[in-house]
Amino acid sequence: MDIRQLHYFLVLCEEMNYTRAAQRLFLSRQALRQSISALEAELCGPLFLSAHHRLSLTDRGVSLQRHAAPVVEQFQQMQAALHAQPVRIGISVSLVPDYLPGLETQLDKFRQQYPHIEMRFRLLDNDAVAEGVEQGELDAGLVMDLGCAAPVLARTTPRADPAWCRGATPSGRRRACRWPSCGTSGSFCPACGRTCLPRCGRPAPGRALRPTPR
Repeated sequence: MDIRQLHYFLVLCEEMNYTRAAQRLFLSRQALRQSISALEAELCGPLFLSAHHRLSLTDRGVSLQRHAAPVVEQFQQMQAALHAQPVRIGISVSLVPDYLPGLETQLDKFRQQYPHIEMRFRLLDNDAVAEGVEQGELDAGLVMDLGCAAPVLARTTPRADPAWCRGATPSGRRRACRWPSCGTSGSFCPACGRTCLPRCGRPAPGRALRPTPR
């Protein structure tokens, strides 16, 4: 058994309902049942009884609850002490709010699941976020990737959006520029040397940056 299994068990003890407990833990009902079944198999006996669609603890379950509660509490206190330093995250102003419409909802879910982790956010220019991660001033960053920002950093692509820019040729005719730009009006395109206009057609992924493991 591990701490996570004990935590799941204690939440189910509070709710006495698999569906509600699974919702609190952001798990499927089946995943929670499997975790409890694994505990019961290891302890060689049932922890819960089900009668008339109601759960109750067995004697073995009551004993486990009494011993598990202080263990999980101490572990959570240890986590809180170790994570006292907040996680510093930079977010490019180019991404907010159009490219991250559900950010606040996802952050609320994260805070509910990991209340001991403190996060601090800074809205910065695209290049400033990459520089902050590279210099150690930020722990991670969300940026609009233009294909050339901070190549030494480890990257993850959480979302890709199609975008083209349109530039003017020397003759004055408009042409499609294939540089993967952010697609926001007023951004400068290093490929065509002109101000970009939003135009659908080529992916311009947002990137999550973090320091490269050494």
